[in-house]
Amino acid sequence: MTEALSKDMHEVARPRHLSRELLARWETSLREWNAPARVLDSWRALDDPRTRIVVTGQQPGPWGGPLYTFYKAATAIALAERIAARDQVPAVSVFWMQSEDTDWGEIGWGALPHRDLRLYRHRFDAAVPARHWVGSARVADPPEARSLVGEWGEDLGVLGPSGNTSNLGARSAGALLSMFGDRGLLPLDGRWPELRLGGRALWERYLPRHRQLTVEVVTRGREHGLASPLDETSASNGLFVLDGEKRRPVESATWEQEVSEALNTEPARLAPSVLLRAPLQDHLLGSVAQVVGNVEAAYLDQLHPVYAALGIAEPVRVPRLSATVLPQGLVPSADREREGDRKREAARRDQHELC
Repeated sequence: MTEALSKDMHEVARPRHLSRELLARWETSLREWNAPARVLDSWRALDDPRTRIVVTGQQPGPWGGPLYTFYKAATAIALAERIAARDQVPAVSVFWMQSEDTDWGEIGWGALPHRDLRLYRHRFDAAVPARHWVGSARVADPPEARSLVGEWGEDLGVLGPSGNTSNLGARSAGALLSMFGDRGLLPLDGRWPELRLGGRALWERYLPRHRQLTVEVVTRGREHGLASPLDETSASNGLFVLDGEKRRPVESATWEQEVSEALNTEPARLAPSVLLRAPLQDHLLGSVAQVVGNVEAAYLDQLHPVYAALGIAEPVRVPRLSATVLPQGLVPSADREREGDRKREAARRDQHELC
């Protein structure tokens, strides 16, 4: 996993742009989420200029979201620990909860396993108005889901259904901390205004170049034959204007004027689209590596012209862990198959020696 992370690449940590206000917001949220001491130690390490950051992220989802959310977190933790041990420097893993996303149709479903791994699936009614942040959704679990707690007991922890209505962003943070808090994973909530304010210098560089960058991003996707590339629509208009927690619809004829006015008067109202969210993340965190899925890797490669134009160093992109969950009854069979493989290999060696 770490072959791409050559040692000389990390002799000097990359610059971070974390304001005092952002760090204070982060600490306050960690304490509200009852983060364990190991996580607060990771937060303090952000003040050390030697600290390397490995980042990953995903939209929040009911009951923790898809399993690959946790595979991403586990991969980022393992990679940060590997860098720290190899280079003898502080290294922390950060999970950017993309709670500022507005696509409830994509994330508004959940699945929970029975003890025999049969899945119970449920699609939640829209818990936020259209174009609003999904992390602010108030979600109530259906009775059928709550009955699964009887099968699992306390094993589900905070991931499991509950009789309480809860804020999806805070619940997702709690799930991550419950699973990975003892390894120091740092959750970050994409709704924080201090994150958007930290992008002001980037937006000032982006606006004069936005038309040319659209062309370059689309062209790179076509030339590289990337899977699910960003098209002209998604590569244009890289900033949304917010009305509270709602993204204002983009009107191409007035977009540049609206964004320029907001940048001059209320920069916290500007939120990055898919074109600029990752560059903002790496500008703020100075990430040395990012754990990604296959589709993410393709579109992030397409953003190379944006990183270059904004003067941001791109992190090494590392594929997330993948795994297949087996029912318990199949595990002994797999063990027996491995034992059979070992015996067959030993027999082949014996035969070779006799010959």
